[in-house]
Amino acid sequence: MPKNISQTMNNDQICIDKYWYNKFLKIHQYKRKIFKSKDARIVIKDKHVEVKSALFNLNKQEKLELLEALEKKQRKLEKLESKILRKPKQKFIHKKYLERIQSEKLDIQIHKAKLLHKDELVDLLDEKYSYSHKDNLAFIAEFASFINYLLHKGRIKNSQYSKQIIDTLVSLFHITHKEIDFDKITQLHEQRLKKINLLPRKTFSSEEVQILIQNLLDAEGINGISVEINENYLFAVLPNLKKIYIPQNLSISSERLIEIIAHEILGHLLRSLSAEKTVSKTGKCLKLLSLGTKDYLLTEEGICTYLEQNIFGESDQYDIYRLFDLYLRVIALEISRVKTPYETYKFIKKLIKLKKEIFPHTTINEHTIIQNLLTRLYADFHTPRIGLSNPKISIYLRGNRTIWPYLTNHEKFTDLFLGKISVNEVYDFKKRGYHQPQTYINKIYPFKRLQMMLYKHVMSFNY
Repeated sequence: MPKNISQTMNNDQICIDKYWYNKFLKIHQYKRKIFKSKDARIVIKDKHVEVKSALFNLNKQEKLELLEALEKKQRKLEKLESKILRKPKQKFIHKKYLERIQSEKLDIQIHKAKLLHKDELVDLLDEKYSYSHKDNLAFIAEFASFINYLLHKGRIKNSQYSKQIIDTLVSLFHITHKEIDFDKITQLHEQRLKKINLLPRKTFSSEEVQILIQNLLDAEGINGISVEINENYLFAVLPNLKKIYIPQNLSISSERLIEIIAHEILGHLLRSLSAEKTVSKTGKCLKLLSLGTKDYLLTEEGICTYLEQNIFGESDQYDIYRLFDLYLRVIALEISRVKTPYETYKFIKKLIKLKKEIFPHTTINEHTIIQNLLTRLYADFHTPRIGLSNPKISIYLRGNRTIWPYLTNHEKFTDLFLGKISVNEVYDFKKRGYHQPQTYINKIYPFKRLQMMLYKHVMSFNY
């Protein structure tokens, strides 16, 4: 294995889909940025939830121009689709491109509905993110069973308050008790706390995080990535642009920083970079693997949350201690489908109070959590109300739950880094001979290596 991972890259490598990729990428990126809602803010005023976003302040002419741009994008996609249909030689690859084009067409419908403030936006988002009310109710039942367990063990002081939360969830969603071995999960939690308590008790600023991540990339031989502070982003990895964005005015603990690096760098970034090394049995690359197939996102967020979940030691698929915030997202989504935005806001506040009870030694920024959850739910909607919320907030826990059975069946974790594909596509690509002679993830895996690497960089950091 070479000392510098980037030395294994071959910029002159022949790719099977270079033509289709370049055509699609140009269309994909056109006028996309303006619909990202990165500037959106949530304001609570007079028992109402309001969304402040530049997209919703466009004048009539600006809206017309954007709608025309979306129509132009639609026509280009249809033209590309027609070309692919006339070239049946690479049936498997063409099928994947056609699926991705359909997904892009759905995005255009979403952008139009968002621009025109149409209620059908929620149905389009449900389709895009494969919203599953049934799955979410199962997660809520697990959460309620966990709180009951903590109450039974005397681990929550304000028992009456916690019981009220459970009663509300049972009343709204008719959930039943789940039999889960929370004793085992509690033991794992306590073992992890011993490791976490060894970390330095300090907070990192945006500038410190920028330097630390750049040092980490350099030390691991991951070159050509720009780490920047950006006011319009939370933590974000944009592999195609070779950029990592750090939010401004950051103050983050050692523990949370390690979790974010595991999620954003070891998950999102390395999956995309590893895809660049995947080749067919004839030694040709496939650029679509870096861009992502139609259904890659659920699996990708599952991988990233799995990495984050296990970075401090062994975990479990029902480990609600580690996945607490993901359960909060699912609960907030389902509450938003049956309650007003203001009632959802009030219930989120109750859940945060419960979190403070369960994690008394963890610093919890209530305002940040509330803004994060409400923005994820409502930023796409001009006038939030009952039932209008973005289901993307739930894919993190659902994705996480797809990774555990995959690994339980003794499948290789590193196979998930063939590219930005869904867990259900791994076998199809492997069957057709796609493989990685050398990968980023093989260099840093298994988890013991990951833990040591991140501990070293965080604990030895000097600014």
